[in-house]
Amino acid sequence: MRLLLVLVAALFVTGGFAGCLGGSGGDKPAPAVNTTAAKAPPVIVDTGNSTNATGDMGQMAHMHDYWEGKERVTILDQDLDVQPQDALQYTFADVLRYQTPGVGGAMARPTDGATVFEGTGRMEITATWSDPTVTSVTLRYRSAADTDWSKPQPITSGAPLKIDVTPEMCDMPHEKTSRWAFQLLPAQGGVIEGNVHLRADIVRMRDLSLWPGHGMLFGAGHTLGLFDGPATSSHQSAETAIVDRIQNNGDQPPEGVASQKVVPMETVWMTANVTITDATAQIGQVRNISFLYKSADSSNFRRANVTHADMGKGVFQFSWPVNMQQTDSPYAKTSQWRFDLQVSTSDPTGMGQCTACSDAQVQYKLQVVAYDSAHPVLADFTGSP
Repeated sequence: MRLLLVLVAALFVTGGFAGCLGGSGGDKPAPAVNTTAAKAPPVIVDTGNSTNATGDMGQMAHMHDYWEGKERVTILDQDLDVQPQDALQYTFADVLRYQTPGVGGAMARPTDGATVFEGTGRMEITATWSDPTVTSVTLRYRSAADTDWSKPQPITSGAPLKIDVTPEMCDMPHEKTSRWAFQLLPAQGGVIEGNVHLRADIVRMRDLSLWPGHGMLFGAGHTLGLFDGPATSSHQSAETAIVDRIQNNGDQPPEGVASQKVVPMETVWMTANVTITDATAQIGQVRNISFLYKSADSSNFRRANVTHADMGKGVFQFSWPVNMQQTDSPYAKTSQWRFDLQVSTSDPTGMGQCTACSDAQVQYKLQVVAYDSAHPVLADFTGSP
């Protein structure tokens, strides 16, 4: 299906006919009329790698065509190697939580940078395996429109499972990581332990829409508060993490806190003010604290730079640069950014410190601010920007 743009031109011509149809040869010719074609302005199309995605283009209505002339795009192509220790957490969930006797399972997401484009009408998911320890496989998914998983559907090795995709299930234009996720689960009596290759393709079947220009999220100012309030960060020991995965059927709960506002595309810098109000560890003592952020272009957290710290007062300030690829879609209703504090505790053996030997929790006041200038004047770390 191709995008059809129709340009309408109207030509208006007046006068001149009387002289041709009956006037005398002495009649003066009608004065010349300036004829111009009134053309509709061309529709602007953002191709995903356009250099003018912001600025003049962003303020105008435009379309988003990320297909690069293709009718089919692969968003996931991955080998899932399910080892016995990985299968264990799913086995407990299958039996204890869902009362479905089965062994193993796996979870996958589209790779960073791959999204479900607008225009997608169908997704084809193909799982391929040959190990005898993989039998009776089902697949369920979570789309960009849902927070709940779909009902598991049986899938056969090498045969694509076709899913109808509505416009609401597509990722937003300008998003860099997909909100889709997939899980392989065994049917009753099934086993998923070994190698499974999982591939997902989107198929173009719908027209593209004309989207409004990007909103001015910074407004008339140059700063935007993204988070302001209390926050809690919890980090688990290795044992607790396994139990938590079992209770959540292998789906790891999101870490940290979500940005309260969408991160504008014009953002180039961020700061975070942190005031620790309480820190506890099940074993040992809380030692070091690091500030982490997960931007919209990645599923992983990054570590921010410390710009000022007062260990006695428990007050810290962090800062880091931001590029446009890391920002949210201007059409998003919720941000894909998350913020977290990582803590390490003293090793109970007295050999140093570790991050997985004890459950730990930190409560703190958090203030995160976005800037549209490359080197903003940082706020005093004890106060608000």
